[in-house]
Amino acid sequence: MLDNLSTSQKIAIAVAVPASVALLYLLLKSRDEDFSSFERSSKNVVIKQQMNIEIKVPQEKVGGIIGREGCVINKIRSDTGARLNFHDRSRDHGDGPRTLVISGKPSSVFEAEQMVQKLIATPPPQTVDILIPNKAVGRIIGTGGANIRSICRASGARIRIPRSEESPEGQNYRLCTIRGSPEEIASAKAMIEEEIAMEEEKSQRLANASANRKQRNPDKKGAAATPVPVSQLEQVRFPSHGDYFTVYVSAVEHPNHFWMQIISTKASELDLMVEEMTEFYSQVRNQEAYKQETLCTGDIVAAPFEHDTSWYRAKIIGFLEDDKVDMYFVDYGDYGAIPKTSLFKLRADFLSLPFQAVECTLAGIEPVDEKWPEEAIDLFDDLTHCAEWQPLMARMMGYERTGIKTLPCVDLVDTATEEDVSVAAELIKRGFGRDTRVSAARKVVDDKMKPDTDGKSNQNETPEAKKNDD
Repeated sequence: MLDNLSTSQKIAIAVAVPASVALLYLLLKSRDEDFSSFERSSKNVVIKQQMNIEIKVPQEKVGGIIGREGCVINKIRSDTGARLNFHDRSRDHGDGPRTLVISGKPSSVFEAEQMVQKLIATPPPQTVDILIPNKAVGRIIGTGGANIRSICRASGARIRIPRSEESPEGQNYRLCTIRGSPEEIASAKAMIEEEIAMEEEKSQRLANASANRKQRNPDKKGAAATPVPVSQLEQVRFPSHGDYFTVYVSAVEHPNHFWMQIISTKASELDLMVEEMTEFYSQVRNQEAYKQETLCTGDIVAAPFEHDTSWYRAKIIGFLEDDKVDMYFVDYGDYGAIPKTSLFKLRADFLSLPFQAVECTLAGIEPVDEKWPEEAIDLFDDLTHCAEWQPLMARMMGYERTGIKTLPCVDLVDTATEEDVSVAAELIKRGFGRDTRVSAARKVVDDKMKPDTDGKSNQNETPEAKKNDD
């Protein structure tokens, strides 16, 4: 094709092609430079949109902003997209206000600041005492404390109900302490009042049902069943001293008095036994056959728990007013007031499983003051996941005499987190407990430094020297 072109045409093509290529190169280069300039400008805009602010947080509000294991501050970070970090204590000069740095986009920073300021402005928790009928206590608490913990979670308040012998209000009423904000207290009171109303309704239905049962003829085939004294039944066996084993904490009075279940095949057998007992004792004909004619302190019987429809093994602790019986549920560690008419003899095969609740004390710790404060008990509940059936590692450390009982001392460790958490160490770290092992060691040293009757220290006295003195 080029052969048909003239010489001038060929020269024109030779000049035009390089010129076109050069022009295309210049155009592409200009576009790249424009894009790079725009990108740098965009980055500058993004950088300029970042900001930091500092908030002085009163020391007593720091814990509420951080939350347990950082749950509150992490939620603020997640909800706003801002970064929140406290300065080290060394930079904040000791125990004064802590500096909280919030950084991020302006909108995120402002939103996070509002949430923090709201937490700071929240008034300190209040404490309110109310009286609740003794017959409603079991329903409010629930098996293993499940119901009362549910009320606490739903309302945000802390609720504490002491055992009957600790309550100054006698046997008809129990003192209930609610701690939280006014809104949380109001919500908790409403839920508790609803439980009391439901218990009143249940009591009325139970009275009607009891009247109907009295008209039935007892089934003689159940006459051979008798109440069983606790001394004849086996307690669950403890693992060897010093070995770690897995447990659930099922009920808590305070860190030096709580109940736990050892996780083993026996725990699964307990669940099956409760299901079978519930099916058996829910039938009226079986209730008639296993009716309890006489009740004695220490007997082991079948009993319903206050708030649910299940049946459990329970020990008679004592007798209350209104034909109620103070019961201890031997597989969980709970207490409850149960009507006499709701207690039945245990079927023989329900006696084969050892009692699963082990009464314990936390090893190596005692309260700083004479008694454990409510905050320490609440913290112990949280650290042990009481009645939430989350496993902990336990280790047998020995036995301790507490009052009229000798209780096993156990060390509890939560291994579900990134770092193992020693329950006793955490209580001591928070200022609620004192290490008894350190106190005992200090006492030994002090005893060695005590002077003899002649005023001389016996710290370095040898047996030979003492013999010569004698």
